[in-house]
Amino acid sequence: LGHSNSLSTCPNGFDLVRDGECRGVVTNLITSFDRAISQAIDICGSIQAQPVIIHNEEHQSYWKERAPYTSDGYFILG
Repeated sequence: LGHSNSLSTCPNGFDLVRDGECRGVVTNLITSFDRAISQAIDICGSIQAQPVIIHNEEHQSYWKERAPYTSDGYFILG
C-alpha cells in the first residue's frame, strides 16, 4: 500500500489549525446588531469562507484568545 501526502496552506493572516481548516480574522467591524449577521456572511462569502461557528471547547478557546475583550465580555461574529 502506498502512502498519500497532502499539503494544506492558508491565506496570509490565517492559521492552519487541523484537517486543512484555516481560521483567521478578516476585519474588525463596528456595526449595528441588526446588520451584524448579514455583514459577517457577506464578508466571509467574499473570500469563500464561513462565519465562525463554535462547536466545542477547542473552538471556544481558539476564538476567545483572538477576541477583543470589552467591559461587556467577548463578542465574535463571523
